[in-house]
Amino acid sequence: YLDPDGSLTEDRDRARRRGIRLSPQDSQLMSKIVGHLDPVTRAMFDMVLAAWAAKGMNNPADEVPLVGPVDGVDEQQVAEAAGRDDRSPEQRNHDALKAILRAALDGGVLGASHRGLPPHLVVKITESELREQAGVGETTTGAMLPISDVIALAAEDRDVIRQRDLHQGAWNSISDSSARTGPTTRTISCSA
Repeated sequence: YLDPDGSLTEDRDRARRRGIRLSPQDSQLMSKIVGHLDPVTRAMFDMVLAAWAAKGMNNPADEVPLVGPVDGVDEQQVAEAAGRDDRSPEQRNHDALKAILRAALDGGVLGASHRGLPPHLVVKITESELREQAGVGETTTGAMLPISDVIALAAEDRDVIRQRDLHQGAWNSISDSSARTGPTTRTISCSA
């Protein structure tokens, strides 16, 4: 582009404006993302979404969801899943981002430790919240999750679910799903 008036954005202007902000959770525990991506980040994000947000991929409403990027998945399976996929492009982008974040948590990308804990999603809930399956759990980073989401994460058994007796301060592994919903702990943390 020609810039006779000297008004085109320069690299330092883009570098100054770049950023992503995550709003506090609202009354529905949803958060808004606002920000500016530089051109390279935008190009990379477009490519990632093309692979992970393709119609039929990473659809939580699908009984047998196709998880991960579309590359390497049987074309017939993708076509069938796409036929069942009634999500908007924005919802597919959201679900793709969620799947990418899960892959990052599960894949060891975050290293071996974060603040002395394995870099996984750790959620704290009380015994009564677990027993009554009502309330809100809190992550170690301060995000709030409905108990139904905490239980769904625990049911996936992605890593280890541990209970902590607040009186004794000891952590014990919970290995069977009935123990996960029983009134046996003061606080439960699920690493998913």
